[in-house]
Amino acid sequence: LNKTKSNKTKSLNYLKALESQIKNKEQLLSSLNIETSLLNKKIKKTKVSKLNIEKSIISEEKKIRKLKDEYAKMVYAAFKKKGKKNNMMFIVSATDFNQAYKRILYLKQYSEHRKKQAIKIEEIQKKLTKQKENLIHKKDLLVQESANKKFLLATKKEELESVKIIK
Repeated sequence: LNKTKSNKTKSLNYLKALESQIKNKEQLLSSLNIETSLLNKKIKKTKVSKLNIEKSIISEEKKIRKLKDEYAKMVYAAFKKKGKKNNMMFIVSATDFNQAYKRILYLKQYSEHRKKQAIKIEEIQKKLTKQKENLIHKKDLLVQESANKKFLLATKKEELESVKIIK
């Protein structure tokens, strides 16, 4: 009778331990579900921000195309102008010294403007490339984290099922 009583006590203690394990696993599952839903929301927000960034990238690419077109026109105009007469002739053909000075300033400004446009085009292209890379990196990290959470959730569900079967 004492042996049965001790077996009963051990069995009850084992049952209580299993029930607490089940309860802990269920709490872990619920917290994992919450984390997964939060992660899914984060992924959705990232997708929305990705769309916004892609829109800005498209608008920046349009700006780049426009700048490149303007730059091409400027280079073409300079080439065309040089073909007919060079810059020295342009300066020397001035009616007075003041007009020659203004023409020199104009040519310097024109040259500087072309250089600035080329630099601006390069900077915008670098910025767009960096934005695209950052976006891809963020997306990859979120997808990987989501996969890890889903895997963890599946394994914890399996553990919970196995504990329930043992019970």
